[in-house]
Amino acid sequence: MKTKRLCLLSVTAAMLFVPFAASAAETGFYLGATAGVDSLKEDTLDDDDAGLLKAFAGFQVNPWLGLEADWLDFNKVTSQSNDFESDGYSANALVSLPIGQHSSFFVKGGHYWFNSTATVAGQTVKADDDDNLWGAGFNLGFSPALALRLEYERFDVGSHDVEAASAGLQITF
Repeated sequence: MKTKRLCLLSVTAAMLFVPFAASAAETGFYLGATAGVDSLKEDTLDDDDAGLLKAFAGFQVNPWLGLEADWLDFNKVTSQSNDFESDGYSANALVSLPIGQHSSFFVKGGHYWFNSTATVAGQTVKADDDDNLWGAGFNLGFSPALALRLEYERFDVGSHDVEAASAGLQITF
């Protein structure tokens, strides 16, 4: 009896998944850019609305897996006489769940190489380092070639945790 239920459940799940697989997002090379805000919360720095600019390029290997490279510029966060700024690049893997013909949810993980400058109590510290990042987002496809990209990311920048939310366009070739 358990075997029949398991078989029935498996067949039902497969039948429900077929529409997603049949209408998967496009594969191929893509380029894009986003703008948004980042948040850094530290004892000496507390800013929820610093700006973020990002450019990215990637390759959607299949409807569920993509590889991507980003360039990021976090604008300066200033609080009293303290400030923090960072820019760098990252390499990421994206796992997608296609929704409809051209849209998808995705999660991403990768590595971020950065240059940062922090000034606290008159002391300036510069760092060239690397650390991990993760994120999630949604591509709302308007056509096979054009999508609105909404994304949340979290970066470990040295001893600082930076959260970012951004929106932009993605063009698939």
